[in-house]
Amino acid sequence: MIFAATNTFFASSGISVAIVTLVEEMNFTRAAKRLGVTQPGLSRRVASLEKRYRITPFERDLAKLVLTEAGHSWNKQSFRS
Repeated sequence: MIFAATNTFFASSGISVAIVTLVEEMNFTRAAKRLGVTQPGLSRRVASLEKRYRITPFERDLAKLVLTEAGHSWNKQSFRS
């Protein structure tokens, strides 16, 4: 499912910044460090997004992080707000 976001949500949320930073870093630990949060905290933020909007912005395994179609859509919307 592709995510269709509203600018109001992005304007009032740090989740957008988290997604953009994750896209840039493609690594939870490095993104968390850049954001000044813990890696578990960033993971919880992304999990909250996934649960609330029923999307999966990233496919994860131990070796890599891959942006999904929904993640590309979210990231694109982030730059519009």
